[in-house]
Amino acid sequence: MAKLETRRSKDGKSGSYRVSWLFGGSRGGKTQTCTFTGLDKGALSLANTAKELAEARRHRITSDEVYASVLGERKKVSSTPLVRDWFEEWIGSRVRLSPRERRNYRSKFERRIAPLIGHLPVDQVTFVEIGKIINDLRVPPVSSGHKPLANTSVTRYYSVVFSLFKAAVARGHITVNPCLESGFVRNETDHDDEGTEHRFYLTEDQYQVLLSAFKPEDRIVIELLVGTGGRYSEVTALAVEDILAPTATEGPRIRFRRAWKESREKKGSWYLGPPKSRQRRTVGISMNLYEQLVDYVQGLPPEAFVVRARRGGPMRYQNWHTHIWKPAVLNARRCGLHPPPNQETRMEGSSGRCGDYGGIGAYSGKPCNLSVVPGYNRCGRHFGPRADAVSTCGCPGVLPRNLNEHDLRHSHAGFLFANPTVTVNAISRRLGHGSIRTTVDIYGGLLPKAEQAAIDAITAATRSKPGRPTAVKPLSLPKTTSREVVLAAARSVADKDGRVARKDLTAKIGDRLTKTTLAYTLTALVKSEALLREQRNRYRLPTAA
Repeated sequence: MAKLETRRSKDGKSGSYRVSWLFGGSRGGKTQTCTFTGLDKGALSLANTAKELAEARRHRITSDEVYASVLGERKKVSSTPLVRDWFEEWIGSRVRLSPRERRNYRSKFERRIAPLIGHLPVDQVTFVEIGKIINDLRVPPVSSGHKPLANTSVTRYYSVVFSLFKAAVARGHITVNPCLESGFVRNETDHDDEGTEHRFYLTEDQYQVLLSAFKPEDRIVIELLVGTGGRYSEVTALAVEDILAPTATEGPRIRFRRAWKESREKKGSWYLGPPKSRQRRTVGISMNLYEQLVDYVQGLPPEAFVVRARRGGPMRYQNWHTHIWKPAVLNARRCGLHPPPNQETRMEGSSGRCGDYGGIGAYSGKPCNLSVVPGYNRCGRHFGPRADAVSTCGCPGVLPRNLNEHDLRHSHAGFLFANPTVTVNAISRRLGHGSIRTTVDIYGGLLPKAEQAAIDAITAATRSKPGRPTAVKPLSLPKTTSREVVLAAARSVADKDGRVARKDLTAKIGDRLTKTTLAYTLTALVKSEALLREQRNRYRLPTAA
């Protein structure tokens, strides 16, 4: 509620009444104050009126508006709506927002934006206020209870403010978007592709390790995620009719035209909507994956889901992640030769509770109250490795770290970037990114490999010198030998890289040379092996008939 204070001078002969409140009534709201000079009844009456007005408006009123109502004047007259009122008008006019996006926009505005600028008229928001919002998101006050946000998360809040004032420009409330003068640099990483330090790119061997950890009936989901680069919400929304058979001009394809979306009205309720960024797309798949899909959906109607739960319904993420994904990944991280250590140890004369020796309940997180097994320091439930324990041996057949379903999408991109013939534009289209810049922002660390491949290609193309190739420099052989005989023999026994083995050349011409001459000849040939190999590759040295 609003607070009325009496402020007196040191001599007590003069003073004023001050009314203060937090805009919106929340702790994060900006403090509003109105001061009425004097200690007479008139000043007190004005202060009481201001206090009542602020409370009647539920503290959603600025000090300028209170002055205007109480004194009949306003310090700054503005014909534009307040930012809070304009947000309600703007969010209600957006026709392409999904219910979940609309709820997220409103949540961001109410939690972190409205307390700072919601009380201001639209035309009084400058780059200064925008900068304060950005800095508050990065380093919030300790009293606010908010956590500092990374640049990716700050970008999402900034996008709401930017779109809000962009619409205000179009509406004619302002002439310039104040966000343009803030100097903030966006991070355009998609919300489901963030976390650069947490991404994990599977190698081909690690992918096979992960795939073998799943049951055969569940592997089709892994094959789809890695083989198409689709999001889990897109892959699980595929229908049988979205599997496109190969034609005379194109191979088999998968059509991503919808994805699962969370409902705005009821949390935990899902519906089918367009993919993220509305990037409906058709991507090619391997013939092997196509044949697996055909066998998997045999006998199902066209509208049936490709990925189905045990009872035939849609596969919900929570059920998949909890009951299928996590146990399989845990199994892939355990080595058969080096299993995780057991929790129990031998302890003669042990007694009491399992929690007395460090046993912790898996669900409660509290010390276990069950009695220990005689001779051990754990109860029967805590025998064997911990439920989440993994091997740390580093064997090649074990996954080195934990990963989630979205890492399969990153691995798909990693496999594509490893091939220098695949363009960034093609990768961006397969992944369904809204712009190619998003792809570069996410996977820019993989581009040096493609850059090196480009350097190798241009080096190979420009390696030969201009003009006609010169003749091969003959080998320096002793005068007592027949140069033509030795060179012809060396060519006949050299491999594709131009290497000449001693035993092969000895067997070829040993009976035609003396031992001394042969030793000297072989020494000269061995020293010039590298030269012969280079000359053979450069000038395409012909093989004697």
